[in-house]
Amino acid sequence: MAKLPTDVNRQPIPVLRPLSSENKTMTGSSVSSTAFGANTTVVRLVCDAAVNYVLGASPTATAASTYLPGNVVEYISVFPGEKVAGIGASGALNITEMN
Repeated sequence: MAKLPTDVNRQPIPVLRPLSSENKTMTGSSVSSTAFGANTTVVRLVCDAAVNYVLGASPTATAASTYLPGNVVEYISVFPGEKVAGIGASGALNITEMN
């Protein structure tokens, strides 16, 4: 079992390892990622403009989907094989698989 690094108060710092990353250009229509790999348990999302996103086997994002403000990093628990879809007027959504 791996030992987590600690902070100055000797408290464990949770860490994740990036596995792979992809960028999706927001065009005003829902855009989906590739399916997450077998070892992916968390994804990191960040977009340089506001975006709405949804998770699922075959997701389609809408304006009613979960909102992510521009330039905000969000970590989300996912299942292997799922995808994330995003919709926004502009920007690039970066999706990084983590473990």
